[in-house]
Amino acid sequence: MDSEIVFITGATRGLGLGTEKELLKQGFKVIMTGRNKLDLQDSREALRSDGLEPHILQLDVSNEEDIENARNHVQQKFGKIDCFINNAGIIIENDFSFSDLPKQKIFKTIETNALGPLGLMQSFADLLATSKNPRIVNVNSGMGSVTEMVSRIFGPQKRSLTPPSKEGFFRDGLKFPW
Repeated sequence: MDSEIVFITGATRGLGLGTEKELLKQGFKVIMTGRNKLDLQDSREALRSDGLEPHILQLDVSNEEDIENARNHVQQKFGKIDCFINNAGIIIENDFSFSDLPKQKIFKTIETNALGPLGLMQSFADLLATSKNPRIVNVNSGMGSVTEMVSRIFGPQKRSLTPPSKEGFFRDGLKFPW
């Protein structure tokens, strides 16, 4: 049986890196993505020191060209994705009071936390559809909770991924097991 292929955004540290490490230990093939090439290389070396071998791919989820290049690379090298983990996210509002928060910072947050992952899901939909057991995991946190509302900008944007990732694929006729 072939190993399942997992694509993780924002996988160079924190939850993304930890998830990747556990998946690699369990025998999954993991495509680790991140914006910064040096961070990707450092994270890969840390995993290699544990005897694990990720595939790395530089990707800024808010960059259309990066998305197209990543999709083409994955198509050529793997031909499918079994699990797509939207983990990448930024919090840039903490240095500002709400009334002083520059609109450009709000736009960048929305682009990275919501629009970029939506574009990725659209670009990779056909690669997911070829899997026998396709999954999309949208990583969120308590900061995205409606009741907690710890973050003014980050939370609502991360939370916005759930409806389109579930219902958008059904309308397109793709069959997913959720």
